[in-house]
Amino acid sequence: MGRLLRSCFLASWLMVWPVVLPALAQEGAPAGDLVIDAETTLADAVPPEWSGALRDALGNHTVHLRVIIDATGAVTGVRVLDPADPRLVEPWTKAVQAWRFRPALQAGNPVATCVDLHTPAVWPKPPKARRGTLPPAPPVSIDSIPPTKPQPKVTPPGHYPDILVKRLLRGEAVFKCLVGTDGRARSCRIVGANHPDFVQPALAALAEWVFEPARQGDLAIAAEAEGLMTFDQLPASRAEMLAANDLTAPDGQPPALQPEPVTLLDPVWPYDEAMKGDAGWAVAEFTVSNRGAVTEIEIKEASAAPYGSAVAAAVQHGQFVPAVQAGRHEPVRLRWRATFAVVAPGAEDVTDPRQRVLQAMRQGAIGGAKGLDEKLTPLFRVQPLYPPALLARDRPSGTAEVECIIDRTGRVRLPRIVAASDEAFGWAAATALSAWVFQAPMRAGEPVDVRVRIPFRFVPPPL
Repeated sequence: MGRLLRSCFLASWLMVWPVVLPALAQEGAPAGDLVIDAETTLADAVPPEWSGALRDALGNHTVHLRVIIDATGAVTGVRVLDPADPRLVEPWTKAVQAWRFRPALQAGNPVATCVDLHTPAVWPKPPKARRGTLPPAPPVSIDSIPPTKPQPKVTPPGHYPDILVKRLLRGEAVFKCLVGTDGRARSCRIVGANHPDFVQPALAALAEWVFEPARQGDLAIAAEAEGLMTFDQLPASRAEMLAANDLTAPDGQPPALQPEPVTLLDPVWPYDEAMKGDAGWAVAEFTVSNRGAVTEIEIKEASAAPYGSAVAAAVQHGQFVPAVQAGRHEPVRLRWRATFAVVAPGAEDVTDPRQRVLQAMRQGAIGGAKGLDEKLTPLFRVQPLYPPALLARDRPSGTAEVECIIDRTGRVRLPRIVAASDEAFGWAAATALSAWVFQAPMRAGEPVDVRVRIPFRFVPPPL
């Protein structure tokens, strides 16, 4: 089922409202942006020759030229801007085409650039050369041109994930990509999303997008683009969205004040119970603050302790658009009953990807990552959150190690806590890891499921 996908570009993804799922951001300068650390300079220049009458007629004019200089310092493009006299255009174009420059440097390497030149239309005659003196510098000023940003031109719609259709969530994905001079997106990555199931559709859509490339004057350049994609589900009221996600007031009724769910991370299946085929459930109550954050999480009931721990860790990632009353954002107490339905051992014709991986693990059919065609590459990562229960204690630092399956599509399945300095760290790590997305692992050209272990370290947030 296709769904509309829109895009808008942001100065910073932190300005997006509502807040999207926390994700690890790339550090440092964006790859591909034109960051010049040495500007181009003029190495050799000869002006046009003018006849006496023409020299007098043009002598009071200034010429403004836009010039493209390649990485060797050669001129590859010249344009006279707003000529004061049309007789200036051809002579100055031909003259500048023969000039030589010292190329601009980016990270120590010569790069093509575009600059604006301003020079008198007629150069003064140089003084007679004297032994031991340098000739005067050419009367040319060189101005750098700020680069533009890539702009989307063709943005075919993406596919709203079928698995989320019944939940009525609006989809959001914040992307970064390198837009080449051909206008196509490369090295795309998702740096924020309100559900991991939107990551791969967003990347697939970006592969089909066409941009107007960034430009520095007349020169097309590769540059990084950043923007927000929104996947629009069928229109739904807040009441319908809450009901579709099993969210009620603490008494089980629809809440009188209704926040809008934005980020609802799925709880991880407790590994041992899933392998045995045990179903389970847990009931959590929590407060949606007047800022849309989840606070005051309590597990009220659970069929077994691991289900409660899984739900508590998932709820912590929740984000909402706050409820409104009389024009003010108000806190709301909500209740969530989460159920865990797993396929029984020995079941056949399993189509759900999570259940398929579970069956494969029961059969011992998933091995390690040795022999893959390429190293495992994460496309989207969610930051583990420090457990709130430990904030009320002695705020320890901690560690956890989690084993998981990266399935043949790149999604993380069936995380298992291998070790943790505190059980709460284990659930926090497993929950965050369950939302990670990798480039699909390949072996001998075929997609495969692989089993890996990933360590995590926790430091308490500052007071």
